[in-house]
Amino acid sequence: MEAFLDTEGGQVAIIRCVVNSSPAAQLALYKGTELVASSSSKAGASERVTVKAAPNALRVEIKGVVQGDEGKYNFRASNAYGNTSGEMFLHLQTVRVLITPSTEVQEGEAVSLTCDVMGSPAEDTVYSWYRNSKQIQESTENSLAFPRVASGDAGSYHCKAQGTGGSISSNISPSISLHVY
Repeated sequence: MEAFLDTEGGQVAIIRCVVNSSPAAQLALYKGTELVASSSSKAGASERVTVKAAPNALRVEIKGVVQGDEGKYNFRASNAYGNTSGEMFLHLQTVRVLITPSTEVQEGEAVSLTCDVMGSPAEDTVYSWYRNSKQIQESTENSLAFPRVASGDAGSYHCKAQGTGGSISSNISPSISLHVY
């Protein structure tokens, strides 16, 4: 069983369950005790959830993922000769860094980095910015601006969003590299 999260053009989580069996197995995917998808029915199919089943394979695509989609998923496969199961934890990346206009810019260009938080961040959210793992700024603003970027601004950036009254408590983005030439 494998899962991945595509954050390009929207938040989409894809979970694939594959087994090698003959005769073909019936496959089912659960989140907790709730059936998410099955190879024998369109369970789970909705505007947000697309289910594709093939012999010994199940693909579940969740569009517009929300924090509630994160969690432990259980996979069960069974045929006339027995059954097997597995589990995995779907981790959602709730914070990411967006760079405008691009991750590769010329010296002197204006560059803006935005700490993008999934959902609705609390009004009291504090954003901490890091370059090459060293904190460079802390603010209630979710952006870091370089009106005229210099070669010394190049590096690996990540942000941390921390709030007390909203849907996030403390989340750190993956790093993204800014190249200045």
